[in-house]
Order: sequence, then structure tokens, then C-alpha cells
Amino acid sequence: MDVKITIRHTEIKPEAEEVIKEELQKIVPYVEGAKGATVIVEKIKHEFKVEIMIHSHHKDFIASTKAEYLTKAFHDALHKLLTQLKKYNDKVHHIEKISISKLEEILGEK
Repeated sequence: MDVKITIRHTEIKPEAEEVIKEELQKIVPYVEGAKGATVIVEKIKHEFKVEIMIHSHHKDFIASTKAEYLTKAFHDALHKLLTQLKKYNDKVHHIEKISISKLEEILGEK
């Protein structure tokens, strides 16, 4: 998965960029049809704003947070993103289970 990092109004160490990429690579298996990810790091006054977007075939997942420190902002946004992914996967799999059970009912009745 291609990870694009945009940094606005500040500079971050290359090591921090690598950590961001590595963390996002860990969640790739949980995103069906992932095409890429974009991370925007922005310094606004005395806070860091981090926005993470993961693009997939079916849906885009977006999470953003602000915090005093870059690592806290990134991990909070990542946590929000993981929550979205879990809810979406649970919803999709629940719909699939319902569809299969209804199909089995229809086939069983005939």
C-alpha cells in the first residue's frame, strides 16, 4: 500500500515518518481492497493536527485529532481509524451472515 505523508507548517524527523509508515502498514490486512493511505501532519499554533485517510475500493476511512505532541495526535487518530475499521468490518460480515442464512432458508424451503 502506498503511504503519502504531507507535512504543513512544521518539520518532522525522517524516523517519525518511518514510524508512521510502519504503523499504517500493520493495519493494511484489515482493510479490504486498500489502495493507499494519506497522512497529513499540520502544526496549528501549539498543537499538532494529524489526519489519516485510507482509501479502499468500497469506502474511504478518515480520522483526525489534535494534540500537543505529534506522537499522541498520530496514535489517537490511528485508534479512531481502527475503531472505524472494526465497526465497518463487523457490519459487512453481519450483513453477509444474514444474507447466507436467508439464502439457506430459501433453499431449505424448496
